[in-house]
Amino acid sequence: MVVARGKKEGTLYMTVNSHDSIALASANNDAELWHCRLGHMSEKGMKQCNADHCCYFKRFDNSFIILLLYVDDMLIGGSCAQEVNKLKKQLSKQFEMKDLGEAKQILGMRINRDKVAGKLFLLQAEYIEKVLKRFRMDEAKPISTPMGSHFKLSKRDSSKSDSERAHMEKTPYASAVGSIMYAMVCIRPDIAHAVGVNPADMLTKAVTLEKLKLCMASTGLGT
Repeated sequence: MVVARGKKEGTLYMTVNSHDSIALASANNDAELWHCRLGHMSEKGMKQCNADHCCYFKRFDNSFIILLLYVDDMLIGGSCAQEVNKLKKQLSKQFEMKDLGEAKQILGMRINRDKVAGKLFLLQAEYIEKVLKRFRMDEAKPISTPMGSHFKLSKRDSSKSDSERAHMEKTPYASAVGSIMYAMVCIRPDIAHAVGVNPADMLTKAVTLEKLKLCMASTGLGT
């Protein structure tokens, strides 16, 4: 591992040992090289999903296996435990792996399973609580609706002058909305409609605060 300290000046050249064939992280083509290395998945009967190249699947008889990839983290699910274990053994021969057992959490989402009812839930209570504390909303009064009926929003409320836009640039609106959007993408599509790109003060309060308070009221909800 190379750790840069201070400001780099000029051009940096590096000589890699001939026996070291591992791609450097953050190189321009490291993602391409990683996916090329995963090309052997097709030899195991796995197909790459056209909609998401980080998703591989395999169907056989009345069973299936799905493999999800995020950087170098893998999440494997399937209807046949024997086939899942077989795939794990095959992958362990190709990669240095650590089997963490039944999935409990991934990418800020907690995974709860009800095997009796045959249901699986994704929860983000810890993530939402962290966001609330970050924007000092952890003690605010929760609400139960996506947007309060007393807010009357219009395009006329958007920032119009350069001074208004400059003021909005100092407001952590983008950071707050970005934090909320991650929950929206994962488990909370009900808060998607209130995200704007050119908010004024009123819109900022309406969208950001209301969404945070709604998330507060429903931190235990999942999908």
